[in-house]
Amino acid sequence: MSLTSMTGFARAVGAFGKLDGLVNAAGLSDRASVAAADTALFDQLFAVNTRAPMFLMQGVIRHLKERKAPGSIVNILSFQAHGASTNLAVYGATKAALSLLTKNAAFSHRKDRIRVSGINLGWTDTPGEREMQAVKLGKGVSWLAEAESRMPWGRLIQPEDVARLTLFLLSDVSIPMTGALIDQEQYSVLGVRD
Repeated sequence: MSLTSMTGFARAVGAFGKLDGLVNAAGLSDRASVAAADTALFDQLFAVNTRAPMFLMQGVIRHLKERKAPGSIVNILSFQAHGASTNLAVYGATKAALSLLTKNAAFSHRKDRIRVSGINLGWTDTPGEREMQAVKLGKGVSWLAEAESRMPWGRLIQPEDVARLTLFLLSDVSIPMTGALIDQEQYSVLGVRD
């Protein structure tokens, strides 16, 4: 386990005494194409989006197995893992790698009663996305209204939408489901955009 993951995991166990679930929701989505990505950005994206969640999963799986306790892990992935936009190639690759780790962990630990699932999240209205679109990509504050006007439900996905699905996957209500990678996306269906 990496030092950062180990420290966070130990603090969580220290605070709560035990862990029954994990949600890997941290992510970094800086833009980088295959042709333009540099080593530093590549390493940073993989460290945050793949390496840290993998080692946190490892810590929780070991913790649950030591306790002989069931548990659930939910990884927040990305719809970009299906085949990313040009400027999200490296980001999409990090989420595709985490998707494979999710499926493998689900298969490997199903008999331990440890369920592992993922959410392939679509375009979501978060503070980070507002900063990315308005400031870093220079679209200004009007980007959100324009983007939402193209969405079938007239809005981007909201954090509350993701929270409800995550709670379902963490809870016993979703038993015996494991290894599921659920697309939480409204604009692209089966990778096709109209």
